[in-house]
Amino acid sequence: MLRRIAVVAAAASVVVLWACTKDIPVQPSASKKRPQEPAPALGQACTWPGAWYQGPPLSPSEKEEEIFGHISSTSGPWSVSLAGRDAQSSNNQATTYWLTSVPVNFGQSCASGGPGHVNVDAEWGWYAFGPSFGQCVSLTDKTQNDPERHRLQGAAFPEDYERHCVNAGRFTLTLNSDGSPAFVRPIDFIAYAFAGTHLVENLDIPPGNGTVDVLVDIADGPGSAATPGLQMSAALNASDASWPLLSLQSGAYRVPSNFYVRFDPFTSVPATGVEDRQLLVRYFWNYQTDLTDRTGFVNVFQQGYSNIRVKKFAAGTRTVRMHVVQPYERPATPTDVDASNYGATLDLPFNVYGPLTAIYTPNPGSVLVRNALQFTAGGSDGAGSITYQWNLGDGGSSSVANPSYTYQTPGTQNVTFTKTDLYGNSVTTTGTVSVTDPAPTSLSASSVGSTTATITWTNGNTGSTTTIETRLTGTSTWYPAGTAAAGATSLPISNLTPCTWYDGKAYHVAASYSVNSLFHTNGGTVACAPVNFVLNNCYTQVINGQTYRYFNVSWTQTEFSFKARSQIGWAGTNDPAGATIIQNAVSPPFTSATLGPYSVNDNTPRYFWVRHTLINGAGPSTWTALADNPLRGSVAC
Repeated sequence: MLRRIAVVAAAASVVVLWACTKDIPVQPSASKKRPQEPAPALGQACTWPGAWYQGPPLSPSEKEEEIFGHISSTSGPWSVSLAGRDAQSSNNQATTYWLTSVPVNFGQSCASGGPGHVNVDAEWGWYAFGPSFGQCVSLTDKTQNDPERHRLQGAAFPEDYERHCVNAGRFTLTLNSDGSPAFVRPIDFIAYAFAGTHLVENLDIPPGNGTVDVLVDIADGPGSAATPGLQMSAALNASDASWPLLSLQSGAYRVPSNFYVRFDPFTSVPATGVEDRQLLVRYFWNYQTDLTDRTGFVNVFQQGYSNIRVKKFAAGTRTVRMHVVQPYERPATPTDVDASNYGATLDLPFNVYGPLTAIYTPNPGSVLVRNALQFTAGGSDGAGSITYQWNLGDGGSSSVANPSYTYQTPGTQNVTFTKTDLYGNSVTTTGTVSVTDPAPTSLSASSVGSTTATITWTNGNTGSTTTIETRLTGTSTWYPAGTAAAGATSLPISNLTPCTWYDGKAYHVAASYSVNSLFHTNGGTVACAPVNFVLNNCYTQVINGQTYRYFNVSWTQTEFSFKARSQIGWAGTNDPAGATIIQNAVSPPFTSATLGPYSVNDNTPRYFWVRHTLINGAGPSTWTALADNPLRGSVAC
């Protein structure tokens, strides 16, 4: 998604940055340091921490958690506090240690040449790593979880600044001016997952693992309102890749109660002078009934991504209010966190129906091949306007509620039944149908020659013919070899290829029984050539003070005649016609050999081949070359 160019506000402002998971890689150590900031020139405002990391959010293991702020205001002295709205834990200790306001006026301003800050560009902050780094482990020892103290511009960042814990949760941030609350922002620091150009609230990550910063800017002075924009979509599971868009139906958004709704504020537009990243958004989930049923603020945009909240509603009617706030907007009573009569709002009427569910009968089902089976749709219809889609497992389909279907082949068919509502929201259920037709069994081959064989089997259906098919082992295409009469248990087949492995398959109506590598034809009067002649490894051995190299080779046997042999030959050129036989052994099981020894100083190329012969060496096959030819004693594997 293309983002708008940020416009920097010209007015004096109070800028509060909530960066609860700072996207900076960190390493667990006893002395973590933040890099020092260069001191600004005289007359410039102090802008610590300056250009914070702006890359994409990182994994939780690489997170730092921060709450920091930058105050620019002409009003009285400021202090800041943070209170947790969740139960305290070792991952979230704000409630214990951060209820006390921390003053933020420090020394003279940078503009006047001082080392610190007064109200203009004053700064404050908290910072934490989390328990995976051996910190944030004590709920009672404040010395290990003390709020980060303000530091001077360019000052060192020792470890004691880092011992505070805000890993995730819901918080209330309060900025006091002259001792009174001026801005109060309830904030949510939660986990998100990437979804294209968006960040979607991740419901699968447990508490204490927030993944995205929250940036809160506040400012004194008036300004115009933002224009809220929202795109809503729904899906059965929060992790679904596809979320169909919602649209108004008779004045309301209709959703099933078992669906999650995503609230994507990416079309919101800030007022002139306000940057995209300064927009905050929250949602009142049942605005007209319960103001406390709401989220805290998060950013509309985060590092170029829009932040999407996810919610599932109970059945009934409700109004969801989207509340978009800019830095200078606050209620008349700053502590009224339920107020939404400031900023910009968008009210969304919802009609939430019962769950959209899909069931059908029979499930599981069973039927004889070529007999009709009646399916019946069931389940509740959610938001209504239902369409149906059946995928019946064998390529058949239907779009009626209650189809009747006849399977032409036996086996277990996987049925998928989908119901879709008016938005395109879908639910799916699956099941099986057992389509029976007993197949032949005990397939075997006998009287195997070079081009013929006899296939035998045990009938599964004596009233049906039996069809035999074959294929070359390792391939996928079956070829018909013949069909035997009903009750027959054997079939001669022909037109086979010599020296070839075959798979066999038998079936009556459709259900088949197959055997891989059922038989291997011979070569007739000529042996079948071996395959896969390869070098496996090599080793050296010292003999009488000289080092020699040996090579271990192997191949796959393809000739199974009685007393067939494997022969290895070699030559100094790549021509097996002049090969000298160096090994000659009875096979099986001779399918490997060791070649050598050859001096490691010998660079002579040697080419090797292997072949099979019939009994007593007759009918030798063609030579099969070593895949790694040539070998040299001087060259290791």
